[in-house]
Amino acid sequence: MAIDAGTDRNAREGIDFTNAVARDEGLSAEVVFGRSPADVPAILQRYAMAPIDFAFIDGEHSIEQAELDFHAIREHAAPGCLYLFHDVVSFGLEPALMHIAAASGLAWRLFPATPSGMAAAYDPGLMPAALDDIAAFTASPQALALVRQNAWNSRHRHLARWRRSLRKRLARGAGQVPRLP
Repeated sequence: MAIDAGTDRNAREGIDFTNAVARDEGLSAEVVFGRSPADVPAILQRYAMAPIDFAFIDGEHSIEQAELDFHAIREHAAPGCLYLFHDVVSFGLEPALMHIAAASGLAWRLFPATPSGMAAAYDPGLMPAALDDIAAFTASPQALALVRQNAWNSRHRHLARWRRSLRKRLARGAGQVPRLP
């Protein structure tokens, strides 16, 4: 079950298309119109969805809305529910995850190797098995620093080349072996 507010101009066609594909493929999936948090309890009751064991939260991409979406689902969630948040890094939603964790006692993990920087919130005492499936999208701080530096170097090729040249010249003048970037 997915809840979509249908706010953009193509949303209704997309919802109809998704539902048609699900029916044609015999999938037990459906998108319904609704707004979070107001419509969540009624939709969950109408479709007998509670308790929820997995929630994919991809709303208006604001800290406030991510928290509202979480709390709307949390009331109807199983104790081991896995909450997966979309677009966390892309929209700077890390503070929402920090607030959620502080208020709920849940742990959270960022998955920076996903295209939009997703994150998961979960009960650390009831570690969901699904975390194993998405663990490949985590990254060490060293790996992230290396990727960021190489991305910067690529975007600013001329400045990066100038810095390397300057380091070499300074190292030669000091009798040191130059350090490669």
